[in-house]
Amino acid sequence: MSGQTHKSHADGKVRSASQIFADHVCSVDYGELPKEVVQAVSDFTLDTLGVGIAGVRSPYAAAISQVAQTWGQGGEATTFVTGVSMPAPSAAFVNAFQAHALEFDCVHEAAVLHPFTVVVPVLLAQAQRAQMDGPTFVAACAAGVDVAAGLGLAAKSQIRFFRPATCGLFGATAALARA
Repeated sequence: MSGQTHKSHADGKVRSASQIFADHVCSVDYGELPKEVVQAVSDFTLDTLGVGIAGVRSPYAAAISQVAQTWGQGGEATTFVTGVSMPAPSAAFVNAFQAHALEFDCVHEAAVLHPFTVVVPVLLAQAQRAQMDGPTFVAACAAGVDVAAGLGLAAKSQIRFFRPATCGLFGATAALARA
């Protein structure tokens, strides 16, 4: 797909599909987001935190945290409830597991995925590492969820892979790029 080229409607330059995608993600501006989007990001972020806190008591949560503590050095971010400090990617992994473990996390039915469960823990870990402000968090989260849900909606085949992991990965990557 990245080898294909398309004209951009804005300036007439020829760009790859990957560049168009990246331009979209980086162009998400907090000040231009509809108030309903800002409210939805706030609501679903709080929901993700709540289910992530509850997930600390899920089966395997302690074991996953224990293993994740061996993945790298440094304490860039913390895990929900326990406050264990570890590298940001490890903390994001543990928090994402906890947020989805009890299956109370919000779901995008049409896309068949839980985009906030992946995007929010990744952004929270990055926010702890780089002291992200609120508007940047909201814009990055909106961009990431847009990518994840858009990919889920674009999928036409039966589910062969767990979409929160596959589509969510691209959404989290887009969110980090935007942040």
